Amino acid sequence: MADYGALCSLQSREDVAFVRIAGDIYLDNHEEFDSFLSEHVSPRFSKVVLDASQVKTICSAALGAIVKAHKRAREAGGEVVFVNVQKKVQTLLEITRLASVLKMLDNDEAAYSYLSTPR
Repeated sequence: MADYGALCSLQSREDVAFVRIAGDIYLDNHEEFDSFLSEHVSPRFSKVVLDASQVKTICSAALGAIVKAHKRAREAGGEVVFVNVQKKVQTLLEITRLASVLKMLDNDEAAYSYLSTPR
């Protein structure tokens, strides 16, 4: 597993990237998160799983970074999906209507299967 600072780590399986987010994303660390996604989504991977099991709070700037990454992934024929979403973050995604754009799955295997199925 490659480590990219304290906030994110990346592991890959074939053409799918699994990104572990190690805690909450606030205004003081969202730029690191945005830079990480910009570096790895689309240039390297278009199929990305964001593990949000350790994320209890996420700022609007980080949501914007995820939307941008999802757009880049879609343009490259892939998608960004979430796994292990905490209830508070899930509620935020539902309120902002991002839950209708960003798929939320139960675990890594479900996400890998979903992203590996041709559409």
